[in-house]
Amino acid sequence: MAGSALPSVANTKLTGRFAFLRQLLADGISCIFGNPGSSEENLLDALRDEEFRSLKYYLAYHEGTAVAMAWPFVKSDHDGPCAWRVVDRGSGGLASS
Repeated sequence: MAGSALPSVANTKLTGRFAFLRQLLADGISCIFGNPGSSEENLLDALRDEEFRSLKYYLAYHEGTAVAMAWPFVKSDHDGPCAWRVVDRGSGGLASS
């Protein structure tokens, strides 16, 4: 494909984790409450990038705790947070919170 402007595979800032975090910023989200597992390691690594220094990450030991921490935050005068959860195991704990 002559003249194609496809991104280089070496450019890791075009991956889904960076796109996801950019969307959070675009939506005005300033912090993340979460209970990270191994499936979120790539996102946590991306948070170290200078581009995302304005995002604050609050660690919780359980999905329910993350929601409990986020609820008063969203009810205060702050911007809406993003409650991060594990997609597979642990979802039942979040749903019951």
